[in-house]
Amino acid sequence: CVDGQWVDDPNGSCNGNSCNSSKTGCGECKNDAVKCDHNNSSNVGQKQTCSGGKWGADKSCDNSYSCNSSKTNCGSCKNTTKQCKSGSTKVLQTCTNGAWSDSNCTTPKANATPICKNNDCTYECNSGYTNCGGSCVDTKTNLNHCGACDKKCTTSSVSYSSEVDCSNSSCKATACNYGYHLQQKMSGAPYFAISDTGKCEADSKTKCGGTFTDCSDRYCCAPQMSKPLYGTQASICVLSGHYTCTSFIPVCMPGTACCSTCL
Repeated sequence: CVDGQWVDDPNGSCNGNSCNSSKTGCGECKNDAVKCDHNNSSNVGQKQTCSGGKWGADKSCDNSYSCNSSKTNCGSCKNTTKQCKSGSTKVLQTCTNGAWSDSNCTTPKANATPICKNNDCTYECNSGYTNCGGSCVDTKTNLNHCGACDKKCTTSSVSYSSEVDCSNSSCKATACNYGYHLQQKMSGAPYFAISDTGKCEADSKTKCGGTFTDCSDRYCCAPQMSKPLYGTQASICVLSGHYTCTSFIPVCMPGTACCSTCL
């Protein structure tokens, strides 16, 4: 006001702000403008709206969302939260600056496929594999998880065995202790193929070194023995193999085979 009359103030543009509510001067903001800030540690945005040239009271963003990256309004999510992207099984979304960003799920796990599940990246074991302690294993062949998780195959799993393996989800012997051999079975008539059962059975005159090895018409079923040629132990027979059928009595001589008591 100059000399009782209003005149335009050359510096009266208010720098883009609106007038104050009484219209006696410039306000501190432009009406309807919004600003957002995080004034707490919970990542919840606090927005203010300009009215009458003055910033209004703080108001939490709807749904507890965080501010957008320019802090000119609330964003569309709460920072650090995660979710699986709608329509995708392998994309994880993470909220940063109030907006979702995508990332593909990957996994270093063998025999597994990465997926997004329960708002995080994880994995599922491929078909034919079972999750045992965080590893995807084939319980049909795994020695430490044979038939089920934590079911270990050891020589104590199969009576009289010296070596074992996991086959078709069962612990089976692949070698037997001295005096025992792998039990066999016949199948596939009319040819009767012979295969191992995975068990051990004792050697005998009618089962000498094998289920279908009958020594009844031979002279002896005995372990394979031998003598060293030289040294202080030259006169002592040592075991060199499992029981076998022989049609004669081996005579113990230095450096040659020798036979213990027949079965």
